[in-house]
Amino acid sequence: MEELDILVQLRQIYADYLSELEKLRASLKLTDGLFGFGRSPGNDPCHARFMDTLEKALADFAAQEPASDTVSQALGFIFEAAQDSKSGSLSYWMLLAVHGLTGGLIGRLSETDAVKLSERYAALYPGYRQLPVQKDIAAKLRAASGRPPEQKKRLLSFFTRRQ
Repeated sequence: MEELDILVQLRQIYADYLSELEKLRASLKLTDGLFGFGRSPGNDPCHARFMDTLEKALADFAAQEPASDTVSQALGFIFEAAQDSKSGSLSYWMLLAVHGLTGGLIGRLSETDAVKLSERYAALYPGYRQLPVQKDIAAKLRAASGRPPEQKKRLLSFFTRRQ
């Protein structure tokens, strides 16, 4: 598989997952999931299939020892995919969750690519909106870019500042 084939493969994996979700939504009855009975869209096996397929594709990609710019493009696609999804939708939360699968590829970035991707990631997912997985990825990107970890701002420091 050529390195840029990963982008084609990622687009297909995401398209298949989103298509499956649309079919799932269309097939649901009004009472499905009500009071814990019937099918629930959140428990459908398509989510696990998506995660497993993506994890395998990323592992195969990493095994090829790809160039930094190709890794950057692949990670950029994964990080931006949730932005196209409606916030709060089932697909949105899953597309955020799979960011956790990218940690192993971050170490393959050059310092320059890591800086660019870190800045893009911070713009897409500002600190106040980050879930634990986004905080972890942001920290790994900062480390790969050669920058020190962000210092947490403490409320007490606001009150103890010298005038």
